[in-house]
Amino acid sequence: MTKLDEIAVNVELVLISLIEGVALVTLAEQIVVALQEPDWYRYLPYMIGGLAILLVFWAQSILHAISFIRWPIRIEHMFMYFAGALFQIIAYTSLLHIGTWFMWWSFFSLIAMGMYFLDLWILRDSYESFAKLKGGTAFLAEIERRHVFEMKFLVPSALAFNAIGVVAVLLFPDFFQNIFIYMAPGVLQLAFTCYALYDLTRNFRARSRMIAELFAEKEETRPKEEPKFIEEPKVGIPKAQKVELPAVEVPQIEVAMIEPPKVEAAQIEIPKPENKLVRKRRRKK
Repeated sequence: MTKLDEIAVNVELVLISLIEGVALVTLAEQIVVALQEPDWYRYLPYMIGGLAILLVFWAQSILHAISFIRWPIRIEHMFMYFAGALFQIIAYTSLLHIGTWFMWWSFFSLIAMGMYFLDLWILRDSYESFAKLKGGTAFLAEIERRHVFEMKFLVPSALAFNAIGVVAVLLFPDFFQNIFIYMAPGVLQLAFTCYALYDLTRNFRARSRMIAELFAEKEETRPKEEPKFIEEPKVGIPKAQKVELPAVEVPQIEVAMIEPPKVEAAQIEIPKPENKLVRKRRRKK
């Protein structure tokens, strides 16, 4: 995978996570409103079903992005994400109204069908780049088989179910006044979405292993380059050369030893101290 391919995949991942984050905030706000209703439990299947649909759409988009999205970026593919998120958010705002709930999910299913057709075109256009990898063609063939299966069966089934829900509410509005009948379509939608989420989880794990093996083989077949060390330039240090200095004659100076003069010690007589009686006699005389 080149640097440009990594950029394309990262753009897809950021965009998917961003729009689904906005959709999750909208769903949370509508759930708070629904929980304040006296008969809030009748909306419980639709609350959980809305979260399950969000997880399916997010995980499926992530799986497509890491599987075959490469450079160049298809801007029309980005537009489809925005369109799908728009209908998804509008559907969440209709959580308390069963008829409009299924109507907006019908439009969302149509957008999802269009995204599958566009992804199939991108997938088949990626064979040339994946053919350079060992096992890349077989990898894409397996992805295409799974992709076509979902496009033929899962997405049309979701579209048909949502359309039937809209028609049933329009033809028999009083029939859905009963709380159990009101919850029944939500329970069926939740069951269908949970099965899709379970199947997607298994497929995600299998696809992750396939991608890891594919790029592991690419790393093994890539020739190992020996590390190149940059040699520091050798700076030539000149060797020390012997320099012959001219001989200088140092004059010899004779130092005469001068003897110090002898000093004879003078004899000084120190008078003895006189007695007090002697002093008095002298004074009398």
